[in-house]
Amino acid sequence: MKRIALVLVIGLVWIAPAPAHAFVRGDYDGGGSANIADAVSILALLFQSPAPAPDCADAADANDDGAIDISDAIFLLGALFVPGSLPLPPPYPADGIDPTQDALPPCDPTGILPFVTIAQGSESGTNEFLQTAILDDAAWSAFWTVHTPDPLPTVDFASEMVVVVLGTFENFGISYTIDEIEVVGSTVEVRYTVVYPGAYLEQPCRPHHIVRTSRSLATPVFIETVIALP
Repeated sequence: MKRIALVLVIGLVWIAPAPAHAFVRGDYDGGGSANIADAVSILALLFQSPAPAPDCADAADANDDGAIDISDAIFLLGALFVPGSLPLPPPYPADGIDPTQDALPPCDPTGILPFVTIAQGSESGTNEFLQTAILDDAAWSAFWTVHTPDPLPTVDFASEMVVVVLGTFENFGISYTIDEIEVVGSTVEVRYTVVYPGAYLEQPCRPHHIVRTSRSLATPVFIETVIALP
């Protein structure tokens, strides 16, 4: 897990990421590798009614012929399970840029993820600095039980995840706020602000911001902006 810190006296720094269009051929569901689940997702795209919108058309074009049809699911299954079949065209097995030109829209994994605040405040049962993305019920329950005795909020981890930024200080009045969550290539950037008050009050403070957002298996990168009030 990566962390980037930006320290300011007053103000915010916004980082403009470069456009990213990388994908893995056949990895239509964005799980990080091509497998049988992707073939099922491609078939659902073709035959389910109403049809789901394609998140990454180029990834679904398993045979790289410039169109999405049943031959892509067949080609993908053959490449995965039938000895002697043609391999998936690049980019595969690592992510990369589509080397061929076609009419399909390019995969662009860059996108802002809307989020909903679950909890934000200055008290927590944990005494650890924590920056993490929680992806399953067990980890969520384990964290929440330590954090607070309040009832566990419901999260649908099939389509959602929980992002946590939490600190521990002896200076009361410090606050954490998640400003933006954005998928950028193979990472998901969590940009948050920590504000230090001008006055020092020696009292334990556990600032935190816990949010629910769309599930992503991209590597979380936490980018911190510090505001020190005079």
